[in-house]
Amino acid sequence: MNTQNLTQGAFRLTAGMLSLGLAGFFTLAAGLASASPLYENDFTGNTGYGTLPADWSAVAHTDQSGSGGLVDNTLSIRPVAGSFNTRFRGFALADSVGGNWDDYTVSTTFRMSVSTLNTPVLFGRWDNEISESTSGSVGGYALALSGFGSVFALAKDPGHDIRSSDFAGILASAPLDSFMPGGADRLDLDTWYTFELKMDGSNLTGRLYEGTDTSGTLRHTLTATDSTYTQGSVGLGAGFGSDSDARTVQFDNITVIPEPGTLMLMGLSALALLFTRRCKK
Repeated sequence: MNTQNLTQGAFRLTAGMLSLGLAGFFTLAAGLASASPLYENDFTGNTGYGTLPADWSAVAHTDQSGSGGLVDNTLSIRPVAGSFNTRFRGFALADSVGGNWDDYTVSTTFRMSVSTLNTPVLFGRWDNEISESTSGSVGGYALALSGFGSVFALAKDPGHDIRSSDFAGILASAPLDSFMPGGADRLDLDTWYTFELKMDGSNLTGRLYEGTDTSGTLRHTLTATDSTYTQGSVGLGAGFGSDSDARTVQFDNITVIPEPGTLMLMGLSALALLFTRRCKK
């Protein structure tokens, strides 16, 4: 895990570039744009289900009924079957970091080894004050495979209903057979894919890549505008399509990167402050 006081770092960098004029400004911009992650975790560990990273919770204010754990150097999440239309999801949420994160991009890789009906979910800006214990909903935004694994969706307030393609919280979506090679309506099993969720103000962007990071093949991009949630942490989840089909989703390498625009504003504010002070001398 890697967290930093980015405001303090931006101020120091700005001070160092102040005397370099225009060239210094562009150097400052490049330095801020490549800032270190707010958070990252490669989920290294082989301790089994029920053991999560220290800053994660498997319950996190919902009545989710799945189990998660560090398995084979991944964070594996396995929903647990229950009565019809309940207990179709498992959530693991980073509940002790990122409560005040606002504009950022979170990405993670995932794969499904057994069932194509699974619903992998990546959460952003989740709000534990709005999560509901009665419905299993989680306040925040999410990328997921909805429609029993056949629809790429950008949604808000995800719960067990996110597995349905007509879930009311879906903000944008596209069926897989409209962009996957050969018109396939499911992702390939035992293949790593990457979710990337960018939240910049009310502008939301979700991307699906084939590969172990965002340098892989971009399969599709979704965009939406929503201002319900302005800050919050990250998390992962899994759902499935029927009581008889509860399978594990493996996640790896979650990373949170601050948006360059946020960092640039901090740098420019510090630059203006220093310039003002220098002119007064």
